[in-house]
Amino acid sequence: MSKRIRTTVLIMGSGAVGCAFGAKLENNKNNNVFFIARGLHLEALKSNGLTIHTNNEKLTLKVNVSDNPSDFNRKPNLILLTLKSFDTDLAIKELKSVVSKNTQILSLQNGIENYPKLVNAFGEERVVRGFCGINAEILQPGVIQCGPGYIFIGENNNDKSERIKWIQSLFKKSKIKCTASKNIEKDAWRKYAWNCIFNIVTAIEEITISKIFDDPQKIQLCKDLFKEIQHVAKSQGVLLGDDIEKLIFDNARNSGDIKTSTLQDRLKGKRMEYEAFTGAIIRLANKNKIHIPINRSLYEQLKKLENQ
Repeated sequence: MSKRIRTTVLIMGSGAVGCAFGAKLENNKNNNVFFIARGLHLEALKSNGLTIHTNNEKLTLKVNVSDNPSDFNRKPNLILLTLKSFDTDLAIKELKSVVSKNTQILSLQNGIENYPKLVNAFGEERVVRGFCGINAEILQPGVIQCGPGYIFIGENNNDKSERIKWIQSLFKKSKIKCTASKNIEKDAWRKYAWNCIFNIVTAIEEITISKIFDDPQKIQLCKDLFKEIQHVAKSQGVLLGDDIEKLIFDNARNSGDIKTSTLQDRLKGKRMEYEAFTGAIIRLANKNKIHIPINRSLYEQLKKLENQ
C-alpha cells in the first residue's frame, strides 16, 4: 500500500491568527505543520503545546515550533504569512532558504503593501494574494481564543488557477472556510478599508466595535473615513461603491463586541500596526495629491499614543 504524501505547511507568525488557522491545519493528520513563534509564546508552545478555546470546545495540540524556519527538515508546500506588516522584510530574509520551486506563499497579513514586496522577493508564481477575517486573541502565551474565521484568495487575472484550487481543497479538508475571489484586488481593498476604519477608530477610542454603533458621531467619523479611502482607492483603479460601503458597515455592525487586533495591541502595550493601514493610505494620497485630513489626523493621534 503506497504511503500518503503529507502536505507541509509553515505558519510564519504564530500569533492569534496564525495559531487559529494553524491549529485547524494541524488537526488534519494529512498535514505536517510547523509554527514560527517568538519569546514567551514560543517557550509556552514548546512546553505545553497549543491550546485553542472556541465557542464549542477547548483543544490542546502538541506542535512543532521554532523561531527559525530553517530548523525544520522539510521544505514547505505552503507558507502562511500571518505576522505583522512591520515584520515582513525580516520574514523575507528568513524564508529565502526554505522556499523551493514547490512552495506557495499565501500572505494573510493586513494592508496592501505586503503582496508587492513578496512578489518582488519570490516572484508572482510563488506568491498568492489573500486575506482573512477572524476574531482571535492570545489569552496568555500558548493559549488562543478564536472564532471560526474565513480566508479569501485569488489570482490577479481572477482565474481559478490550479494553485487556487489546491489551496482551497487543502483548507476545506482542514475545515477552514476559503473563498476563491472573483476580483481579489477589489476584495482586498474592501478588507483593507474595513481595517483602516475599524481597527483605527477602536484603537484610538479604546472601544470594541459594537460601541461605535452606539454613537452616531463615531458612525459618522467612520463614514467620513470611508469617503477618503474611497477617493484614494479610485486613484488606484479600484472602485469602492455604495454596495461596498454597505457591506463593510454591515459586516462591522454584525461582528458584535469584538476587539480589533490594533485595539488588542494598544491594550497590551504592543507596537500597533497603523502604518500598514492609515500610513499606507497617506503614502498613496501623497503620491496622488489627494486631500485626506481625517486619516492624517488619526495617524498623528496614533503616533502620539504609541510614543507615550
